[in-house]
Amino acid sequence: MSLSSKISNRFFWFYKINRKFLFKKNTIRIAVNSRCEIGNNVKIRNSNIFVGPNSELIIGDNSMLINVNLVVNGRCFVGENNSIGVKNNFQKINYLISGSVRIGHNNKVESSMLLRFHSNLIIGNYNVINKGSQIRCDEEIIIGNFNQISYDTMIWDTNTHNIYSAKKRRELTISYHSGYEYEKPNTKQVLIGDDNWIGKSVVILKDTQIGDKCIIAYGTLLSKIKVKNSMTIMQNIELKTFENNV
Repeated sequence: MSLSSKISNRFFWFYKINRKFLFKKNTIRIAVNSRCEIGNNVKIRNSNIFVGPNSELIIGDNSMLINVNLVVNGRCFVGENNSIGVKNNFQKINYLISGSVRIGHNNKVESSMLLRFHSNLIIGNYNVINKGSQIRCDEEIIIGNFNQISYDTMIWDTNTHNIYSAKKRRELTISYHSGYEYEKPNTKQVLIGDDNWIGKSVVILKDTQIGDKCIIAYGTLLSKIKVKNSMTIMQNIELKTFENNV
């Protein structure tokens, strides 16, 4: 099914036409001069979807969106046989896209996504990204194929915030703009290859490259590092015991 908004200065309410989405507690809005294509046998459940002006959302056959808030200001392509979001979740997962997202085929994606500054996110085929994980993209993140990414992982290609002088921070705070970015922070591409195991609570920061067939152990933090193929990497945590005065 294909829809393009043609209503000037108003939103087009998709669920008024397609009743199966209405009965599943969805709100789907398509703005002026945008494009939305939804393939065959797509399931959308308990989700809010907004496609902004001059933007594009394409969802391939047999994919599923469950418990998501999806905002597209740019382009979002979801291939075939994907599962996006989490079943039986009390809160919706946010997918806020100001840029370009391309998700291949046969993926299970339960992480949140935040794209800013017209950034680019590519996820290949047959990946699993588990619940509680975060993808923050201000430049470019590329994830290959057949990766297993555990719970509560962070994949960031950005510092997320600029560090201003104390004077500047005070000015922003006084004007109620503290925490909002008007300038792009420092960023660097993140690359993740194929067939990797990335453990729970791993943090992958900007300028990190992971090859193929790697194992990243629980709680490891990677920043500005290149991991060669077929490597296992873990954080060295020193355990200390000493007497106290209790």
